[in-house]
Amino acid sequence: MRPSSRVVLLKSYSSDGFSFFTNYNSRKGKELEGNPFACMLFYWPRQHRQIRVEGKVEKLSNEAAVEYWNSRPLSSRIGSKSSEQSTVIPNRQFLIDKRKALEELAAKEGEGAITKPESW
Repeated sequence: MRPSSRVVLLKSYSSDGFSFFTNYNSRKGKELEGNPFACMLFYWPRQHRQIRVEGKVEKLSNEAAVEYWNSRPLSSRIGSKSSEQSTVIPNRQFLIDKRKALEELAAKEGEGAITKPESW
């Protein structure tokens, strides 16, 4: 397998490890499933310092994922749920229509109607 890198948003860290969230169907998600090891790099240009962290990756519990999903702004949840990441869509209007339908669902049934996708 060839090396691959990307920027991710580190959501938290503790003595248990570092936490970030991703779509399981993304290239990153699939690569981590096939090779559950990762390396992170933190760089501080002003101090001319960097830190590398290497280790095994494991999925957080579904409860932790749901908790984070529900903490995100509604517009972010709708955006994430509007399309299946890394899949081809027929056209731009498809996304516009999907987003509008989700916005209408949230307006009618409340924000709780925009639930975490299984792939997230």
